[in-house]
Amino acid sequence: MPTVDRNSRDRVASEVRRFLNSEITAFAFDEAIYDIESDDPTVRDIVYRLWHHYDDCMDHMVSLSKTEWNYFQRLLLILESDRNIKTEVRREWHWSQLLAFVSLLGFVFVAFQMGIGQHLLASSIPFGLVSMSIAYFRRRAHRAQVPDVSFYTLAPFATFTELWDTYRSVGGFKKQRFRSEADTKIRSDAMSRILMIPTWLGWLMFSPLVLLVQSLPQQKGTTNVVPST
Repeated sequence: MPTVDRNSRDRVASEVRRFLNSEITAFAFDEAIYDIESDDPTVRDIVYRLWHHYDDCMDHMVSLSKTEWNYFQRLLLILESDRNIKTEVRREWHWSQLLAFVSLLGFVFVAFQMGIGQHLLASSIPFGLVSMSIAYFRRRAHRAQVPDVSFYTLAPFATFTELWDTYRSVGGFKKQRFRSEADTKIRSDAMSRILMIPTWLGWLMFSPLVLLVQSLPQQKGTTNVVPST
């Protein structure tokens, strides 16, 4: 099993608590946790998980729902323990991969007929709509299998037994009480959509690259929290 880097785990845990207590902003939090270098894969895993819950484009104080807050508490529990996050990745095939591959072949055919040039950027737009539809149906299928509420109930623990065993192994772990003032939006829904416009335009113009990725097997991960020995 990987070596537990106690110093790095304590440093990340300290920065998480400072962020939750509104002692530092998102920019300072991001800089602090990414400055921590460690060979402990659990540290790197948790830093990556934390990144999904703050905005690194606009500075702000902690902004978490109660569900996300509880998720942070479980990550803190792991940091304070000697347990490791173990992820097993498997590849899965889906009908959407065939659709993506056929669409990619369609674009190649169009490019062969029209020749290489800037006009292909416009020709890629219909294929971009297909690619976006594939991504939409994949998200729907994923949510049907693993609803967000179900995921955040225990994640990254697979079972309540894993959670309870980790809690008992730490001894004295105290969960921080949720602060209602933390449950705020960083930006409005309308502004979030506006900021997505460059991404959508890039997706439409460079859809063949996205279709190529979508035609590959999907990788699904299963996580467990296991003892270090």
